Amino acid sequence: MKNPILSICIPTYNRAEFAYAAAKHLLENWEGEEIEVVISDNHSDDNTQELIGSITDKRLKYFRNDENLGAAFNTHLTFLRASGEYAYLTSDEDDLAIEEIPYLLEYFKNNPNVSVFVGGGDLTYTHKRFPDAVYTNSFEALKAIAFKTRYMTGIIMNQKMYAEEMADISFEESAEIWDAYSFMYAMARLCCRGDVVTSSHLLFSQPRLTMTDISNNARKDGIYYYEPEGRINQMATWSKAICGLNISESEKRYMVVKIIFDTIELATRLFNPGYVDEVKKTVPASDFEVYEKRISLLDKKELSQKILNKGRELFVELFGASIEECEDNCLVEYYKERI
Repeated sequence: MKNPILSICIPTYNRAEFAYAAAKHLLENWEGEEIEVVISDNHSDDNTQELIGSITDKRLKYFRNDENLGAAFNTHLTFLRASGEYAYLTSDEDDLAIEEIPYLLEYFKNNPNVSVFVGGGDLTYTHKRFPDAVYTNSFEALKAIAFKTRYMTGIIMNQKMYAEEMADISFEESAEIWDAYSFMYAMARLCCRGDVVTSSHLLFSQPRLTMTDISNNARKDGIYYYEPEGRINQMATWSKAICGLNISESEKRYMVVKIIFDTIELATRLFNPGYVDEVKKTVPASDFEVYEKRISLLDKKELSQKILNKGRELFVELFGASIEECEDNCLVEYYKERI
């Protein structure tokens, strides 16, 4: 069997029935060898190994970690374990639309310089949509997608480029490099490697929504990635990542300011009607109880100002001067328009 064009990458942990359903959906409904299914099992203690082992299709690759490495690093390993030219990331809750596979295969055959491709889909609690666009400039690509696409399914990356950029990152250093989102860090790096594409095609649906064990996504300090303090941690992580990219200093400064305001918008979503109820549906009751207690005394204006202040301090740390002291008048104006 020659290397496939598309690897469908499914990281999983203690969700045997979900991983099995996701794999069977693909393997039973697509006969060609242009695809493979890669399952990376994060040392589950349920019957994942036995259930996936019952699938005899040679297009299935199953890997089991010797220990639980956390959700972010397991997701990273799924990409490295793929042998396709492109690797499509999906939650085990979701199904890639079979009718979209020919479109993806044809697109990648005709556009070999694509480094990142992002498509939409229908989630149980929201709709993920993107415009049809091709970004050939790294900075424009970063502005469009970097550190914004937080739901994994529908993200496709050039596997060779991914491995070249990411393979040397160790588990021990990974949390400081990408926090809870290894794929977001990789997307930013690959924005500087080739063409970046967003597509209006709806690539997936979510037939198996369930609660997520957030402890598998938590930092060592116990802060959950989706709470305000988690978003503040990510603001620092993403800003430092931007400074390591092959873009100009002025572009780095712009991106850091953008990340600051994106963080304010994201962290204050908890004040939007219905947002906390949606969180409650997707995390265990014990995790939600901790989250609810932590956010109960927060004020939107105070939280926004706290993030802005921390962002300003971060900017000085990274660039040696305040935002207002920058010689880039466009950046200063952009900043003043947002505050």
